[in-house]
Amino acid sequence: MKKSIFIIFIFLQSIKVFACCAEKDYRLFPIGEINNEVIFIEFDLFRNCKKGTGGGLENEFWINGTINLLKGNKDSLTFI
Repeated sequence: MKKSIFIIFIFLQSIKVFACCAEKDYRLFPIGEINNEVIFIEFDLFRNCKKGTGGGLENEFWINGTINLLKGNKDSLTFI
C-alpha cells in the first residue's frame, strides 16, 4: 500500500514542469568535406523568459541565436 501511495505522489508531482529561464545551447555538427576541409554547422542558441502577468504561473519563453556554416582546417574554424 505504501508503494502505491508513493508512486501516485511521484506521478502527481511530475505533472508540473519547471524550466530554467536562461538556458544556453551550443552544438557543432560535421556535415561534409570540401577540398580536405571539414564543413560544420554550428548552432548557438539561448532561451529567455518573462514572468507571466496578472500573478499567473505561466511564463513566456523565446529562443534567440545564430546558425552558421564553418570550415575546419587542422585546429582552427573559420566562417563560410
